Amino acid sequence: MPNYNILVTSRTALPGYSFTYNLKPLNDEDATTLLCYSASLQDGSSHISVEVIKKLQLGDSM
Repeated sequence: MPNYNILVTSRTALPGYSFTYNLKPLNDEDATTLLCYSASLQDGSSHISVEVIKKLQLGDSM
């Protein structure tokens, strides 16, 4: 796609990419901030309840 850059993130190295940059995992506070910033709920808001965030962090099914 011309004039576009695509960023691919993964917890493991992906074959076929000539350049990799190792990032440290986000701490809980930064991960929560990123989630809330980038989430878009059905009502158009990005407010996510603390309970939902805790479930996501623990990997629990909702």
